[in-house]
Amino acid sequence: MGYIENFVKNENLEFRYVKGNTQIYNEMQFHPYVELYFFIGGNAEYVSDHTRQFLSHCQLVIIPQGKYHYFSVPKDSVSDYERCVINVLPGFSCYAQLADAIKDKEILSFSQTDRIAEHFNYLINSYTTFSSEDFEVVLEAVVRDIVYLIKYEKPSKETEVVQGGSLAVELVDYINEHYTEAISLKDISEKFNYSASYLLHIFKKKYGIGIKNYVLQKRLNAVRLDILQGAKIQESSRKHGFGDYPSFYRLYKKTFGCSPSDNEKQ
Repeated sequence: MGYIENFVKNENLEFRYVKGNTQIYNEMQFHPYVELYFFIGGNAEYVSDHTRQFLSHCQLVIIPQGKYHYFSVPKDSVSDYERCVINVLPGFSCYAQLADAIKDKEILSFSQTDRIAEHFNYLINSYTTFSSEDFEVVLEAVVRDIVYLIKYEKPSKETEVVQGGSLAVELVDYINEHYTEAISLKDISEKFNYSASYLLHIFKKKYGIGIKNYVLQKRLNAVRLDILQGAKIQESSRKHGFGDYPSFYRLYKKTFGCSPSDNEKQ
């Protein structure tokens, strides 16, 4: 099975071109940055808190910081799974403009000749022709133009995104609103007037993760984002629902592979 990966990272941007599968793309994710995921080919389904949709060639998936998501790829088609990803970190000069530009946008469809599609293809093709230093300059310039295009240019192809309407979506919306509180599965069951086992079943079926683990990961990632933006660790952990700091510390280190202080903004 073939596998290709090109990767560049600096303090504000991460570029990744991948053909073939990596396990992380089949696992639930929360990120403390904006992810711009350009789908090139294969058989992949994008899943977020409000959306579950199979992707088509030249679609751009826009994932804001802190948004739950994953990409489901059947095992028999992993070798054809091709994508280009740009992660834009909060320190990037146009980050505020990007955060504003992506509001109410999730999946955009492009033709091969649309400028955004050409930008991603240019980055893929130029990765091997530039030095690492020159490629970083090109990457920053391209991302600035992508921010402009997302905000002001209408894609040449329309996108129909399947969203909302189900009990699972109502459930995740309620959890997203109350995740910092001491809510239990019993509380949620009484709120929605369904058995706990049924709510667990429909949530896991739609999102690929249990309710308890979802709440935990959402809390941890919210604290991580706060810390990266300069918040005090213990204050943020309390704000996002962790009453016991030693337990929070162990969970944080287990999840992210480092202590909370290692992520403190310098």
